[in-house]
Amino acid sequence: MEAVSVARSEVFRCVQTSALTRFGPVHADWSTNLLGALQDGNGSRGHRLQCRALQQNEPTKEAAKGASGLLQKAVQLEGRNDKPKVQLSAAGRPGSRNGGPGSIARTFANYLFEFLQYTPLEEEKPYTMKNSASVDEIGEKVSVKLISGAIPQDFPQGAYIRTGPNPLFGGKSYKSRLGITRHHWVEGDGMLHTVYFDKCGDEYSLFYKNKYVETEAYLIEKEEGRPVVLATAECSTLLVNIFLNQLRFGFLTRPTSNTAVWSHSGRVFAAAEGNLPYEIDISDLRTLGKFNCKGAWPLDNFIAHSKIDPVTNEIIFQGMSTKKPYTLVGVIAADGETLVHTVGVNNERQTMNHDIMITERYTIVMDFPLLVDVGSTFRGKPVLRFDPNSFTRFGILPRFGDSDSIRWFEVETSFMFHTFNAYDTDNEVVVHGLRSRSPFLNIEINADKRAWYTKGITVCAPDQESCDPLVDGAILPYLHEWRFDLKSGTVTERDICEEKGCMGMEFPRVNDKYVGRKYRYGYAAVVDLDRARKEGAPYYYSVVKLDFSSVETGKGLVKAEFHEHGPHRYGGEPLFVARPGSTEEDDGWIVMFLYDETTSQSEAVIIDAKRFSEEPIARIRLPQRVPYGFHGTYVYSE
Repeated sequence: MEAVSVARSEVFRCVQTSALTRFGPVHADWSTNLLGALQDGNGSRGHRLQCRALQQNEPTKEAAKGASGLLQKAVQLEGRNDKPKVQLSAAGRPGSRNGGPGSIARTFANYLFEFLQYTPLEEEKPYTMKNSASVDEIGEKVSVKLISGAIPQDFPQGAYIRTGPNPLFGGKSYKSRLGITRHHWVEGDGMLHTVYFDKCGDEYSLFYKNKYVETEAYLIEKEEGRPVVLATAECSTLLVNIFLNQLRFGFLTRPTSNTAVWSHSGRVFAAAEGNLPYEIDISDLRTLGKFNCKGAWPLDNFIAHSKIDPVTNEIIFQGMSTKKPYTLVGVIAADGETLVHTVGVNNERQTMNHDIMITERYTIVMDFPLLVDVGSTFRGKPVLRFDPNSFTRFGILPRFGDSDSIRWFEVETSFMFHTFNAYDTDNEVVVHGLRSRSPFLNIEINADKRAWYTKGITVCAPDQESCDPLVDGAILPYLHEWRFDLKSGTVTERDICEEKGCMGMEFPRVNDKYVGRKYRYGYAAVVDLDRARKEGAPYYYSVVKLDFSSVETGKGLVKAEFHEHGPHRYGGEPLFVARPGSTEEDDGWIVMFLYDETTSQSEAVIIDAKRFSEEPIARIRLPQRVPYGFHGTYVYSE
């Protein structure tokens, strides 16, 4: 009977960190320890407020009462051979952690899940419609043919692989007795799309294959045959959702691996915030398992973007936690497995980071005021909150330095998801990235997303009276430069591209041989602002090649060359593939997926980087639509 009383009171203790983290490592990922933030600062007050709110919530109390009755019957039946089988839904399947929640707690959570009546909402969202809608796995590799052009004879054998969100059940939003749970683009199950370039003699054979990254959440829902893992990125019931996820499945937030793909020494990894990377077998896209440096990495996550030093072959990466230190930076040796250095970054607050930078000597971490604020969920607001009145800074530390060696440089308050590159000279570190005044994640749960996005990418006219600088045009990224003087401790910053096409760039890439080194060229996708305003979502109608040599001295502007995809054709990240043996930085090709709205077909294109504005030198027809996605890489054959 003690187990029954414990389970009955579980929901009233759902915001206690110990109740949610006892099933996993205490100092684990930032999602596992999400509620740990309540223990710092004003957390104790927020803790009491949330517990009080849950205790006063009649549907939750009624669910707890009903669950306790069910649990009491389950306990009474323990030891009987004829006891009825209790349906535990997807609980306890392979996605659960070792030492995860017991059957009584799962039974309680499953009862509560059903009682709260998560009912699908009929609403349209830009990132589940048109070419953002999900597609099925195609099965075995399919031979594909050229539409036009030819594969260059010196194009390297290998595979172009890109990931993106592809929710297994279409990405539905739900209404429950407690509030709204909306599907967000970033929570779609990761799907890998790959074009294989095999060569025999002078002939290329081309193949396409797609496959889900088999995360715990994907496997659970595939077996269950319906969506059961609750979303957490955009909901008014965050603490209830993560409470139910933890007790039912052993994790708080949905693992996806839908954001980035990177390759090291022939191994391939798919990554996203909130979980560890998953290793992928490039030959058939099978998921091999999680990567955590042979268990040496103390967190349960990497951020989406890691950096590989092109000279030392070391992997530099970052993880997040709600426990101090909020940021942990790691260095993996050239063998791609051995963790040789970790350092905790002494942040003053818990923030969300997506990218990290390196130079030949330094690691650069970002501290933008996109705060992980659990307390905001008590007020029905998102857990991520951008504070325009707070500070923004960069931390520069020697690659193998300790926490005391980091130097902080405060800059103008802003936000940046993606960086182009960084490099160092004798006494200076230079950073180039896509900076906006506010992140596109800074939006109220029940706001009109289309209207908000449209205002966010629309710059106010000079004579416009009703203009809010924190909203109007605030999420448009601009190419920005920061120069950090390590001798004087000062920083200078400015926008370095004034061409119209430079407004609204995303998905920046460089030649990977120049990561962390002085470089000349960068590539990015360019948004069609008119179409984006109409749809309420980004549509990338062209790509740009940027020449940074004109800003080498800290003056001048970059030179831009554009490649347009053509009417009603849209793409995404332009990936640079170097010509084997090349000595020039732009000697290679841009590879990417495109979608043609007039034919409803997708293709892969190859663009000569030296003749950037010309037509693609090869177009490859794909057997089915490839939804818009995020980041990719090229895996060179041995």
